Amino acid sequence: MTTPGLLEFPCIEVTQPIGTFYIGSLDNNIIQKIAWADVRRIEGDRREVEIISGLQREINKTRVNKIAAYVKTIDATFPTSIILAIKEEDATFDVERNVMSVRDGVDVAKIIDGQHRIRGLQNFLEGKFQLNVAIFVEMEPQDQAIVFSTINLTQTKVSKSLVYDLFELVEARSPQKSCHNIARVAHYSKESPFEGRIKILGRARDKENELLTQAGFVEPLLALISTNPLQDSDDLKRGRMLKKTTTDETKARRLVFRNLFIMKEDDVIALNVLNYFNVVRQKWPDEWNMVRPGYILNRTTGYRGFMSVLPLICIELGLDREIKKSEFEAALARTTLRKEDFTTEQFPPGTAGERALANRLMNNLGYGTGL
Repeated sequence: MTTPGLLEFPCIEVTQPIGTFYIGSLDNNIIQKIAWADVRRIEGDRREVEIISGLQREINKTRVNKIAAYVKTIDATFPTSIILAIKEEDATFDVERNVMSVRDGVDVAKIIDGQHRIRGLQNFLEGKFQLNVAIFVEMEPQDQAIVFSTINLTQTKVSKSLVYDLFELVEARSPQKSCHNIARVAHYSKESPFEGRIKILGRARDKENELLTQAGFVEPLLALISTNPLQDSDDLKRGRMLKKTTTDETKARRLVFRNLFIMKEDDVIALNVLNYFNVVRQKWPDEWNMVRPGYILNRTTGYRGFMSVLPLICIELGLDREIKKSEFEAALARTTLRKEDFTTEQFPPGTAGERALANRLMNNLGYGTGL
């Protein structure tokens, strides 16, 4: 029987060098009530303990919004623990029953790690969502700081390329998986202008010639298929049919490959990309094959710049079909870009250089500028 004013739930006791803590699971709605975050703000002349006591970083609203969208998907999961610190007077552990009793009140548990996950679940109404928690009782501020810094400074950030590569293992169809497969075709096909050029994970690398990362290749392509890949992937896993875009919608959002994806014609998407860049390689062969620093055509800046213009060319030439090399040749014949233009002096690495190249191309091709 639950004691009034207390939350009781099963826990196991864990002992490690830092001390003893408790692992259990709590419903999301309970955590929303009892948990609070002490946001760290560095100000002048603050004492060490005051700085240590404010552990959490400022909330990243973009990250919270992404989590809020993710938790609504069919396979949402947070397998790692939310870490909480609770004062001794607010928590009691029954060793014989392996039951933790926590005061049922607001702001009882201080968040050491997991504030973005908790905030992302704040408006979750899809059903039950339990979170596994690690609870430290009467934890000193210095120890809170050690745990927080250990988690956030020693963990290795997962590369986007690895994420896209792992989509190969997913059986369900998704925009991410399709783009990953197209990247592999582009890298391995003898007819591809990108043959041997993409850093495909899990393979021996030719560092000199692999000028594009897998994520660098996939992301601009993914943007031509979906504005919300996570939602599309979840809809497909749930057996929902994706709705084709109208011509006006395609033009407005530049989703020139979306209908082809919906029709499961990924091969046509791949052909359009390869036909387009085969013409780029044919038009500027020396610059495409140049691997020396200072040249951008075959690197991320050149690839993203030309990919920004591809949807406009597809809209002009015709949607939802294979566009032949000869058609791309006629379209790119209008550009006045010379081979000596494809340098870092003209188009520096980064977003500014990519945008400048795209605007130059759009102006050359008669589309105006819009990036």
